[in-house]
Amino acid sequence: MRRAALALMTGAFLLTLAGCGAQEQSLEDLRARLEGAGEVSVSAVVTAATDSRYSEYNLECRADGGGYVLTVLAPEEVAGVTARMDSETGVLEYDGLALSFETPGEVSPITALPTLCEALKAGYETISWSEGDDTYISLEVTDELSVTVRLNAQGVPVWAELTVDGESAAACDITQFTISEAT
Repeated sequence: MRRAALALMTGAFLLTLAGCGAQEQSLEDLRARLEGAGEVSVSAVVTAATDSRYSEYNLECRADGGGYVLTVLAPEEVAGVTARMDSETGVLEYDGLALSFETPGEVSPITALPTLCEALKAGYETISWSEGDDTYISLEVTDELSVTVRLNAQGVPVWAELTVDGESAAACDITQFTISEAT
């Protein structure tokens, strides 16, 4: 009886280890595709709750190697506003008007998708686990910033949460994630 229980526990442990390898492979595969990308396009509904404010934006983010271009798709009042960002500065544009701004270290709805893309490329994996066909990966970006991302069975990001000092800063329900190869 003890041998059967020990064999069952050993088998479960080995199955768990095999699953961890698959999770690590998913992140490695995604990073390899991002590294060789000509362009990355992400669309998501980004929500943030800070203090007593709740905000929700439908955003499209394109990364082309030289930075990020974000376009607000909703809410309707600000739809069409675009922001170009590199790692330090940004430019907000609307109807030919351009306004330069610094990008703070904090995560905001407008910086959430570029921050997610950077975390996927270089964040340190702290833990990963599976739930059904999905894989969750927790990435440490800085001492203050962490990103948890959910990959579907094909290894494509479908959800992410960005936390600053353990507090949720933004959640991203990813509706489209496309990687185009470099030409």
